[in-house]
Amino acid sequence: MVSDKSFKSYNQQMRKLRDKKKIECGGSKDKCILAKTGYFNLINGYKGPFTCGTDTNGDHIYLPNTRLDNIYSLKIFDDDLRLLLLKYITKVEEEVRTLTGYKFDQCNNDGKIPWFETSAYSEKKTNAG
Repeated sequence: MVSDKSFKSYNQQMRKLRDKKKIECGGSKDKCILAKTGYFNLINGYKGPFTCGTDTNGDHIYLPNTRLDNIYSLKIFDDDLRLLLLKYITKVEEEVRTLTGYKFDQCNNDGKIPWFETSAYSEKKTNAG
């Protein structure tokens, strides 16, 4: 029995997408998409919005007229969103870290006791003020 996971050229990958998954693809543009992103990362990572169930063999059924560049566009959107969120999450993390250190020193005898010593913490002290 031949494994479905065996090496396939980009042309063979596109043939599988067309014949088995009914995803429209072909030509150098789609071949370039597969070369840049990888079949597994692209198809398995972003197929969700383009499927409408599974067949009796458990294979995903793709929506009619699904094209490889549709799936690739979703990946590009996801990449852009991830970068945007990372930018702002990093800023929030930096501010929280800075404010935490500031308050710790302020409430902890001006930082004279190292943060890793239990005596630096008191249940009686509050952050108010």
